[in-house]
Amino acid sequence: MTSGLLLIAKNYDTSVRLQSQISSKEVAKYYICHVEGCFPTEPINQCTGFEINNGVVVCSQPVGPISRRMGVHGVVPESAGGKFARTHFLRLNYNPVTNTSLVICRLFTGRTHQIRVHVQYLGYPIVDDPLYNSADWGELKGKGANYGMTLEEVVQRLSDSRNREKYRIQETDEKLESSLDPNVLERLQLCKDPLCPDCKLTFKDPEMNNLILRLHAYRYSGSDWCYSAPLPSWVINENVPDLHGAIEEAMKQL
Repeated sequence: MTSGLLLIAKNYDTSVRLQSQISSKEVAKYYICHVEGCFPTEPINQCTGFEINNGVVVCSQPVGPISRRMGVHGVVPESAGGKFARTHFLRLNYNPVTNTSLVICRLFTGRTHQIRVHVQYLGYPIVDDPLYNSADWGELKGKGANYGMTLEEVVQRLSDSRNREKYRIQETDEKLESSLDPNVLERLQLCKDPLCPDCKLTFKDPEMNNLILRLHAYRYSGSDWCYSAPLPSWVINENVPDLHGAIEEAMKQL
């Protein structure tokens, strides 16, 4: 889940005003993401689908669902149900040790998973993104919307790799329960329904890196208001000199 800012109107009048400003595109929306690779700042030969002007990458590829059941989106032609989407990107920092970049983004439209889809399309997926940074999208991980297979095959691969059976622990209940503290076991038994089939299943805990999405809603601003969220640790830990100053300067360029 994206971290950072969440706007909630506390009364009806404010709700109407915010909704009006958002629908009329008067709200500036800035995000920070952590992506794989050295995000470009200069034009690249034989590169299509986006522009680079004064270091700012402009991606205007249409975004739409490729599986409504799974909630997966991608770059989809407007003739096939995609909707116009535009995102501006500017690299804040490149770390050659990890081969990753911090990138500030500005949304000009609000399509579902827009930033995640656009950076995947550009070939710089978000670090550890469990959905859009996956080999299920093909050898190029979806760069340029080149999957090496049909979209139906991509969806099937995504579905197969996320089958809940792959996360089940096959050990018997007795073996698992014998390793538990008696007090924990007693509380656990109170939560189990003997007639519930799911209560008898045990699943692996997710990896820590799968609990964090390196996409952060940093600032939303309107004509007479501005709200920012504190930066997450994965941004601060990159040790960018004068980080806040660099962010402020970057936002002026987007």
